[in-house]
Order: sequence, then C-alpha cells, then structure tokens
Amino acid sequence: TLFPYTTLFRSLGCPKCHDTGCHGRLGIYEVLRCSPELRELIVKAPDAQSIRNWHLAQGGNTLLAEGIRLAEKGRTSLDEVVRVAYFE
Repeated sequence: TLFPYTTLFRSLGCPKCHDTGCHGRLGIYEVLRCSPELRELIVKAPDAQSIRNWHLAQGGNTLLAEGIRLAEKGRTSLDEVVRVAYFE
C-alpha cells in the first residue's frame, strides 16, 4: 500500500450535494518543475516513462499518490481519487 495504517472516511451526502458527498471542487495536481537536467532528459529521451521515472527519482509524487494524501487529510474521498486519478 502507498500509505499503510491510514484511516479514510466515506462521505454520506445530503440533498445539498445531491448525495455525492462532495461540495465544491478541489484540484489534484502532479507538478513537474522544469530544470536544466529535465530539459536535457527531454532532448535525449523524450518518452513519457523516462520523464516519469526521473520525476519520481527526484522525489515527485504521482497524481494518485497526491490524491491519496488529500484523502488522508479528509479533503476528498478515496472514491473520488480513484475516479479521477487511477490509470491502469
């Protein structure tokens, strides 16, 4: 698991949110800062997997991991994170 021993809560919903449990919007972002090293990598190996591997090696998060972090804080639900950020 990405985050062991985590308690997550399921929202109940209400008439105001049309029983979705969501109110308003919250963005989940995967930020990739451009650096001279990244620019060089893009020129040498412009495939997405090479760039993703570099990003993770530099301490970056995936979109899914960032969503789970927000779910742990109670800012969104795990169902919503999986809906928008889970890619097979």
